[in-house]
Amino acid sequence: MELASIIGSVASGGGGALMAVPGFVKNILDKK
Repeated sequence: MELASIIGSVASGGGGALMAVPGFVKNILDKK
């Protein structure tokens, strides 16, 4: 679901994606 959120951010502007990507990566790292 996070991936869809990132794609949505890119489609809507791109600036939001710069904030979403680090959070998405951190979420993956926290799961390991």
